[in-house]
Amino acid sequence: MAIMPDARTVTDPLDSVKAENKIPSIDSNDYDIMKFTQWFRESVEYMNDWRKEAHECFDFVEGKQWSEGDVEKLKKMGRPVVTINKIRPMINMLSGYQRNNRNDIDFLPRTNDDAQLCEVRKAMTKYVMDRSNYEICESATFEKGCISGLGWVEVGYEYDEEIDGEGEAFVKDVNPFDIYIDPESRKREFEDSKYIIRAKWIDKDKLCEVYPEYKDIILAKIDEYDKNEQEEYNTRLYYQRDKKKIRLCECWYKVRVMRNIYYLANGTTLELTNDDEQQMSLEEMMYLQQNVIGKTTGFKTQVRVCAFFDDVKLEDMESPYEHGEFPFVPFVVYRNDENKMPQGIVTAAKDPQRELNKRRSEFIDIVSKSSHSGWIYEKDAMDPNQKHNFSHNASKAGALLEVKNLNKMREIVPPNPPLSLVQAIQESANDMKEVTGINEAMLGTDINSSASGRSIELQQKQAITNLIPLFDALRSMKKGIVYRLWGKRGHKGIIPQYYTEEKVYRIEGPNGSYNFMTVNQKQQINDPLRGVITQTLNDLSQGEFDVVIADINASSTVREAKFWALCDAISKLGIPGDMVFDMLIDLSDVPGKEEIKQRYQQRQQAQQQAQQAQMQQQLQLVQAQNNRTNKSINIKDVPLPIQLAMLAKENLVDPQLAQYMMELYVKTMAPKVAVQEEAQQAQSLVQQQANAGNPQQITQEQLNDLQRRIAAQRAIGGNNTN
Repeated sequence: MAIMPDARTVTDPLDSVKAENKIPSIDSNDYDIMKFTQWFRESVEYMNDWRKEAHECFDFVEGKQWSEGDVEKLKKMGRPVVTINKIRPMINMLSGYQRNNRNDIDFLPRTNDDAQLCEVRKAMTKYVMDRSNYEICESATFEKGCISGLGWVEVGYEYDEEIDGEGEAFVKDVNPFDIYIDPESRKREFEDSKYIIRAKWIDKDKLCEVYPEYKDIILAKIDEYDKNEQEEYNTRLYYQRDKKKIRLCECWYKVRVMRNIYYLANGTTLELTNDDEQQMSLEEMMYLQQNVIGKTTGFKTQVRVCAFFDDVKLEDMESPYEHGEFPFVPFVVYRNDENKMPQGIVTAAKDPQRELNKRRSEFIDIVSKSSHSGWIYEKDAMDPNQKHNFSHNASKAGALLEVKNLNKMREIVPPNPPLSLVQAIQESANDMKEVTGINEAMLGTDINSSASGRSIELQQKQAITNLIPLFDALRSMKKGIVYRLWGKRGHKGIIPQYYTEEKVYRIEGPNGSYNFMTVNQKQQINDPLRGVITQTLNDLSQGEFDVVIADINASSTVREAKFWALCDAISKLGIPGDMVFDMLIDLSDVPGKEEIKQRYQQRQQAQQQAQQAQMQQQLQLVQAQNNRTNKSINIKDVPLPIQLAMLAKENLVDPQLAQYMMELYVKTMAPKVAVQEEAQQAQSLVQQQANAGNPQQITQEQLNDLQRRIAAQRAIGGNNTN
């Protein structure tokens, strides 16, 4: 790629160096580099006041709250320089509060088919966040934003040099002093910026290592900086002479480009810019001409990135990300005026802090001078040696002082510190709490012992209300991160763009547990109409969703109030506790809430199963008792041998006795049954012949024989019965 700095109207001082070292020449008509350097200068001038203010805010948090002029003046006067840092505890409280009230990222499906994919997105987002140590990144960005009014995170993708072709998405905290924005941006979070520049100081050797093809130009430019005795604006802007470092500018900017959309015969579309078409090979152009069935033309916004310093352009290319946004996401605290830069909490607290330090220094000065006020004495009260001893040791504990006449000496009694000074010190401390909105109840200090719990709760709610804009801004930043990871409609995010292969990821769950998830899994199925088709399970490039940042109650005191209100309602209204147990857990501050609720659900399921098993056992017992009752009722209606058999099954009689009686009963009853069957057969035969009109077919001899057998069987039965 050609290196083309801006146009010059005077002789280039690098010409002689180029001739000697035979380095590549620089095109002096590169409009782009002029545009980039002009953008950078405008942004530097626009953000200069904010940078001074932000640096001072960071100094106040660190305890550097006195100007050098005031310190020198007080030292000359022999007065103390006292710093009572009230700002650092406030920032610590805000930072700790944010850490204890982090929000989760969730996805809501737009259709029923997207429900499973939303769970996949949630898991993949957590995977990227965990690998990036996002919680630490978010806390650092939040703290910087509270101090200076502006924080930044970068969302991108980087390849691992040790693993060929492999990389990971990342979310990183960015130094807010490295970012320069478009002065023409008017939206609160700079969504309408034409460009964003990240400028950071880099060692010259490192820069030559990154761009080895431009090493000669880089070294020649540094030599030019070093030879200039009078440091110019460009030299200060791009070069640190003592550290030999160059400010490398990375300009992300948006341009409007012409695009051609080709409709192909196979039903697909192909989108190409003019630059894309110029880079096409002859074969690609012929294929396109043969398969195009339609074409439309329009414009689209394209993001590009250019790396440069001073008038040297190192690289200019299309953004590697397809989401169509800058990779930097802001955390904007207070920005009420669209023409001004944001402000943090420390800005309003600086003046009360200054007043508090000066008042306290004055008070300590008065107190220290009052304890060593001096003496008044007559000329003959002490000799010269006694005067010297008195002046050096009078204020020391345990000193022995000798004088000629003590009656001629009198100690100077200074007045007490003015009451107005003490009141002014207290007012300065109160002013700081009022301008920041962070009171004693929120800090947990200086709470009046007579204050009621309700009063403290109201004070804490008041402070929490003042913090809502901070957490709204943090929620907006997290949405911006998610949209860069997943993109919006028509634009792929980083995850759909780069995570295209089938892979198993380990997702960290609650309490250190881990789950494994396979994405982009190819699966072949046999369709009766279409044959073998390939489906992709957990496809990261499919689905529609809405991003939701899960809300967490603003403070522990609010949750506690709701918790005890619900407990009171349970006790007074008689509501069963198990009906609202999950709500009580959500309102509590105990760790491992989800695990507790999961264990409670498992216990409830186990109890329900135990109750069902117990009910089933009782039902079987009742049925058994009913069976026994039925048997006891029916046992009287059967013959004695059968009664004995039934009792033997219940182990109430000897089974052998029951078996003997049953066999005897069968032997006795068998002849009777045979006679009855023959009588029935004879009677049936007579009836059939009578119906047929042929009664003569049965002889008298046969009838007599049948009657004799029946009489014999009856005789046998009668004897057995007796």
